[in-house]
Amino acid sequence: MINAKDQVNQKYRGSLYSNLLVGCVLSERIDKDPLMNPKMVVKEDPFVPRALIRQQQTFIMRWNPEISSYKLVDFEHAMEDFYTEGFYYDWSIFDYKKVHIGDRFFMLKVGNGNTGIVMSGIIISSPYRDKDWSGKGRATWYVRMLPDCMIHPNKSKMVSIQTLNSALPGVNWNEGHSGVLLNKEQAIKFNEIWYNYTFF
Repeated sequence: MINAKDQVNQKYRGSLYSNLLVGCVLSERIDKDPLMNPKMVVKEDPFVPRALIRQQQTFIMRWNPEISSYKLVDFEHAMEDFYTEGFYYDWSIFDYKKVHIGDRFFMLKVGNGNTGIVMSGIIISSPYRDKDWSGKGRATWYVRMLPDCMIHPNKSKMVSIQTLNSALPGVNWNEGHSGVLLNKEQAIKFNEIWYNYTFF
């Protein structure tokens, strides 16, 4: 039997794919070569067992191209590889003791320029320790992530930091660690904002 929450999750996942796909197609029509210059890419997220969906948490990853080893040009190349089999990200996570396979993540571009949600998807690995991406020798943990949506910050409308600041002022969206867990109340409001964004 599928309970009400499962039905909402299934409806959400279906609407995310169909509505963002329409937006992707419409936004790319004006590009001379949309496959090599995408504004937005989207696909169905991987199957997640119902038991995990009921316990699914929401993590916020942060990306500042000005200080990160990962630059905007790398993001653009990744958008071109988005539909390639085996495509994934490994990204640092602060709350690594709280993460589980099947949790949902959202990537925020922070810093200067256009800021907001540029990626969403599912965490597909347990956390693991590896070399510090910044080269400072800090203890750094990572998770593997499978994106289901990528939004170019300079070419497509996105959920902005300003929108998040207004809706959830109790969270410092502009600064902080990457891979921070939202509490239940914050996650509900955040996912509501994202859900509404799919109906642009």
